[in-house]
Order: sequence, then C-alpha cells, then structure tokens
Amino acid sequence: MPKPHLSEIPFSLLFFFLLSLSLPVISQDLNAERSILWDVKQKLGNPSSLWSWNSSSSHCDWPGILCTNHTVTHICLNGMNIKEKIPGTICGLTNVVLLSVSYNYIPGEFPDILNSSKLELLYLSVNNFVRPIPVSINRLASLNTLAISYNDFSGSIPATLWHLKKLELSNLEYFGVSLNNKFFHSTITKEFCALNKLKILRMSDANLIGNLPGIFNNLSSLEFLDLSDNGLSGEVLKQLGNCSSLQYLDLSKNIFRGEIPSCNWTSLEFLDLSDNSLSGEVLKQLGNCSSLLTLDLSKISFRGEIPSCNWTSLEHLDLSNNSLSGEVLKQPGNCSSLQFLDLSQNSFWGEIPLGIWTSSNMKVLRLNDNNFSGMLMTRLGQNLEQIQIGNNRFSGPIPAGICSVLSLTQFNASNNMFSGEIPVGLMTLPYISILLLDRNQFSGQLTSDTSAWKTATTLNFSRNNLTGPIHKTITYLPHFFSLDLSQNHFSGQIPHELGHLNPKFLNLSSTTSFQGNNHSTVPTSLHSLASRMTVFDGSNFSEWYERVQFSLGILDLDLALITDKPPEATDDSTPEQVEQSKAWARSNRLSLMFMRMTIANNIKTSLPQTEFASEFLKSVEERFKRTDKSLAGTLMAELTTMKYDGQKGMES
Repeated sequence: MPKPHLSEIPFSLLFFFLLSLSLPVISQDLNAERSILWDVKQKLGNPSSLWSWNSSSSHCDWPGILCTNHTVTHICLNGMNIKEKIPGTICGLTNVVLLSVSYNYIPGEFPDILNSSKLELLYLSVNNFVRPIPVSINRLASLNTLAISYNDFSGSIPATLWHLKKLELSNLEYFGVSLNNKFFHSTITKEFCALNKLKILRMSDANLIGNLPGIFNNLSSLEFLDLSDNGLSGEVLKQLGNCSSLQYLDLSKNIFRGEIPSCNWTSLEFLDLSDNSLSGEVLKQLGNCSSLLTLDLSKISFRGEIPSCNWTSLEHLDLSNNSLSGEVLKQPGNCSSLQFLDLSQNSFWGEIPLGIWTSSNMKVLRLNDNNFSGMLMTRLGQNLEQIQIGNNRFSGPIPAGICSVLSLTQFNASNNMFSGEIPVGLMTLPYISILLLDRNQFSGQLTSDTSAWKTATTLNFSRNNLTGPIHKTITYLPHFFSLDLSQNHFSGQIPHELGHLNPKFLNLSSTTSFQGNNHSTVPTSLHSLASRMTVFDGSNFSEWYERVQFSLGILDLDLALITDKPPEATDDSTPEQVEQSKAWARSNRLSLMFMRMTIANNIKTSLPQTEFASEFLKSVEERFKRTDKSLAGTLMAELTTMKYDGQKGMES
C-alpha cells in the first residue's frame, strides 16, 4: 500500500532555508578548506558527479557545498554515485553542521567523522555501511538528527547514543535506523524518555523485540512513528493513546495484541496496524479520526460491522483479510475521497452502494472473496484502474458501460453468476492486461476484432458456455502470456499461429467441440511446441512440471491427470460412458509415455513402475521437488532484481 514519502531534505530547499540563518562560525582558512575538499574528492575516487569541483571556481560554489560567512558549513552529496569510503580528512572542516551522503553505494564501517564536534545533522541512509555503530558516537555531542536507515549495520544500538554529553538527546528531533536487520535483537528502553523533542522515529525492520515501555506518552512532540516489521508485542496501543501530535503511525508486521482503546489522534493522517494479532470491534475507536488519509487494518482478526465514521478525507482504506461482516458499506459509501478500497476476504454481504461504483476518485476497488450480490452498475467511475469482484454472488450481464472506463487495466469477475455475452469493448480496452471471467455462465463467441488482446497478459474464460471458433486474433497476445479457454464449447480448428508463440500458460483442454476431437486435429506447430520440452535431470522439477502440464493440456491429453479413472465400459454402458472410458485410457497411455520420454535415462530407471500417469507424476514430485534448483534460482533471481516499487516510502 502507498506510504508517505519522507525523504532527505532536498538540497535546493535546504540551501534556501539556511541562507536565512545566521550561524555562529569560526573563520577557517579558505585555501585549507579547498585543499581538504580536493583531498576528499580524490579519496572518493573522483566520481563524475563531482567533475565541477575544480580550481576555476570558489569551493563555496561547488555543487553540494554551502558556505556561511565564507566557511563550509553544509555538505550534501546525496545520490552522487559514490562508491568509496568517506575519508577522515573531512573532519578538518571544523564548522560543518550538516553532512548528508544518502542514496549512494558507500561501503565499510561507520565513517570516521567522530571528531566533528559541531555536527548537528548526519544523514547516512541508503548505503552499504556494515558492522556495529561505534560506541564512541557520543563524541558527536551536538548531534540532533541521525538517519542511518537502509544499511547493513549490525551489533547493538550503542547505549552511549542515549547519553550525548552536550544535549543528552533532549534536542534530538529525528532518529532513523530502519532496515538494518542485522542488528542484534534489542528492546526499546526507558532512555527514550529523554527524547521529549523527538518528532520522527523510524525503526522498522531493526530486529526490535519485547513490549514497549510506558514512555510514549512523554513524547508529546512525536509526529512520525514507524516500528513496522519487527517482533514487538504487548498491548502497545495503550502507550500511544495520548500522542496527540501523531500524524503517521505504522506498527504493521509485529505481534501486538489486544484491542484499540479510545485514542486522541485528531491529527493522524496515516495509520497501518496490519498483520498483527489485534482483535475486537476496533473501528468504533477510529470513527472520529477525521484527518485520516490512509487506514490499513488488513490481516488482523477484527470482527463486526463498519460503524458510522467521520472519514471525509480518507483516500486509502484496506480492511482485507479479517472477519468483518454485515450488509455492505453504507458508511464508506459516503467517503467520496476514496481512491483505494480493499474489503476482500471477509464475510460482507448485500449489494454495493451506487456511490462506490460511480465515484470519480476511485482507482482500485477490491471486493473479492465475500458474499456480495446484485448486478454490476451500468455507470462506473471513469478513473477506475482495477475492479476485483471475484468469488462473490454477482449476477446478470456485464454492462456495456464498462467499455467506457478507458483506464481499466485489471478486471477480475471469476466465480460469480454473470451471464450473457462478453462485451466486445471490454476485450478491446486500450490498457487491459488482466481479464478473468472464468467460472460464470457467459455464452456467445469471442470477438474477432483485430484490436482486441493487444495489451493482455492474462486471460481466463474457462468454465463458461462460450461457443464458436477461436479466432486467430487471439494469437496477437504478447508472447509471454497466460490463456485459459478450457471447459467451453468452442468449435472449428485451433489457429495454427498459436503454435508459434511461447506462452507462460495455455489451457485448451476439455473444449470438446473442436473439429474431429482427436489428436489429428491439433496443428503440427503445436506438436513442435511440445517437442521443445526440457529434459528432466533431477534438479529442474518446477520447470519440467510446468511444461508437462502445458504440453499435455494443449494436446488435450491431460484428462488422466485432472480426473479420476472412470468405471470400465460394459455392455450396459451408455455411448457417452464408453467414449469417456476410451478417452481417459488414451490420455493415460499417451501422458505416461510423454513424461517418460522427457526424463533423463539415469533418472527414469530409478522411478517406480506404474500404469497410471497421475501416480507416476506424483512419485516424481515427491522425490524431486525438495531438491529443485530451478525454484531456488527463481527466488534468487527475484531477490537480486527487486527494485523500489513506489509503494513503501523510501526512508531517509
């Protein structure tokens, strides 16, 4: 879910702000300062971002340098692609009050800057710093802002940090150590009582455990608190009820318990308590949080109905994965500012208020996995990007009005009772990528419009009553797509162009009205596709398993893998029962042969002999799934290519 972005202070704004300050500084030799900065540049490896640090201009005019009364007081080198350690010679700049080197690739230990006696603001976030924070950090006696999030620091947070000699933390306004999960397990101690001017505390994913001490009521200036993704427990919310200045509170992904008490959070704009062990009818306590913009209470155990709430400014509401019930959303129906609404995986019932469907601000609507009923409205909000209403009891036709929602990218209506024909305009929307209409009662034919499918990556029309041919326009899908047309009543030939694609998943099984309904009608190009099977060598089970399912499915030979063996045909069997028995036997024989042909000989000889394809596949899975290197490789690839997605605010 989106979170507010509280990043480093932009240098341009900082520069403008600081020009208005009159800082007491002691003059330092200008040539000495230039020499020190030149040495720093050399020891940082002469990064191209500092090319303009040269002799043709005053060092006070160099990018990232701010001088006050002709001496360097601020150094801001954020995002300069620095990959070398910060040299200790930087401490020779004795009047520096701000040092910010966030968003680089700086390696090594905590920088050697502990002699910078005037340093007040230190930003080291989003780098590659390692090892413990030095115990002697209390030598930075003037420090009031420390941001070291998104690094690889380890060990413990040193106790000396709470005993800075000059200020004793009484002026500390910002403290951020998030995403340093190599810290030893530690607790939040009573020393935090001294932080009576603290405004921002970020300690997410910092290996914190235990209960919170009864200190937070003393933090009357606290505006931003992020303790998410730790192992904190206890009835923490009692300690926060009187933090009247709080604007941002994230306690998600912990093991807090109990109910939410009455809270004086009149300024609160962001609240995330998701993925905890909280309980009760919590929403009654939050009904008067009139400033809320974002509320995430997903993955808890809340029960009851949604009460009357004064959430007139609310933009993001996530109540998914709870035990909430009752008739649908009369109160959120009045939240006209909502842009994101997720009520999925609860027990809500009844019809959706018109205001939810037609809201001009709504972008994401997730109502899946409930007991909602009624019909889809003819008129829908024109800014909708996602509509997810699968696994409910909606009925009637899909209205043509949905075709005017040009921003729609995902539409999931799986497992409802929709009927009638699928609107052609739905299949030709300019940005539609995921369209799931399976397990309904749709009839009619798929469109032959050449503008259809061009942006789709996942289509599922299975288990309906669709008829007619599969047009070759379906082959305009992107090469890496998922298509399921199984268990319908299509007729004619499968387009031979389909065999030239490389789908992620393709299922045409049990579409029993294809011409001839036998192996000979499957295009040669599809045989070629199946023949490109990866040989199973004992370490690539996941890949082999997926390709087996795909190949047998596209050849309509997977009947023996997805259904039980029917009774043997007898003289008393009906023609349909005889045909079913023959089809299953043929599928079983050819599936078993196909799988054995795609297994390396040294593996094949060690497998048990069986006459049933499903048993053979199960025996391979039980023996080799745990040693699957391809699964590990896939996970590693995902981890090593993971990028910031804009959903969780980058910390400073």
